[in-house]
Amino acid sequence: MRTKKRCTKLISLLLSCIMVLQMLPVQVFAAEEVTSGNCGDAVTWRLDGDVLYIEGEGEMYDFLSQWDTDDNPEDEITLSPWIGKSVTKIVVGEGVTYIGNKAFYEMSDVVEVVLPSTLKGIGYYAFSYMSKLEIVNLPEGLETMGHSAFSACAALENITIPSTLKVIPYNAFGQCQSLTDLTISEGVEEIGQSAFGGCESLTNVVIPGTVTTIGDAAFEDCSALTSLVIAEGVKEIGDAAFAGCENLTSVTFPASIESIGDGAFADCTGLTNMVFLGSAPEIGEDAFAEVDANVMYMGNDPSWTDDVRESLGENLTWEIYPCSLGH
Repeated sequence: MRTKKRCTKLISLLLSCIMVLQMLPVQVFAAEEVTSGNCGDAVTWRLDGDVLYIEGEGEMYDFLSQWDTDDNPEDEITLSPWIGKSVTKIVVGEGVTYIGNKAFYEMSDVVEVVLPSTLKGIGYYAFSYMSKLEIVNLPEGLETMGHSAFSACAALENITIPSTLKVIPYNAFGQCQSLTDLTISEGVEEIGQSAFGGCESLTNVVIPGTVTTIGDAAFEDCSALTSLVIAEGVKEIGDAAFAGCENLTSVTFPASIESIGDGAFADCTGLTNMVFLGSAPEIGEDAFAEVDANVMYMGNDPSWTDDVRESLGENLTWEIYPCSLGH
């Protein structure tokens, strides 16, 4: 009987405590949003509304993305501190010299990026998969760019490659599906593999004479491309470099061309006119597969043997270039 009374008293006491606690005011402490910090030894970031400012001197840190977590130990994972924040514009201030790997990867709401004249390098995937990015300036003075730096920026419409960027790297602007206006400045020396592959809105390309190498698949599947100018000085056109450019109608190969890779112009079904202004280059297998074109060549050049011409494809019709007659 006593035990039962004690249990009853204990239960009553617990209920009383619960009632008292329910009457006390409750304070909810929300985690304070971080809107500034360091992103380099002497570089900081701050968020002002929906504008992200990168300020300071020197290089930003390199970062990883959330997709890298399976391949790296937890203590080595460094995500950019602005991940998940609402940002529509990024301003990188004067004094910053390097933008780190994956610094702004997959920031899908950003529309505009402003870069400083002090910028020397951009890391790999730095601006990749920014699906709404429309405006970005690449300053003169930019010297290096990591692979895939601006890949899959689906809304980007125009870009100028500065003369100081000697090599456009692998997949640099690959799958930029809205890119229509491309300027490659004199001074660029190499266009890397798949650099502009899949830029399906690109209509006009001028390759300056400072470029010596057009890499494999550099402009593959640029299906809207209608005009291609290759300047004297270009030496190598890689495998599948312009494959699938089905609306390209004509191309003139300068005398400087030394090699044209396998399938370089394969499936360019709209290509009807070609001109070779120099000696027969080394031409890879199926370089002009599915091309039915009229081809002019330097008839006074002994390198253009019957075997060489026949090797380019049975659907090509050969004519001697008028300027070569009588010389």
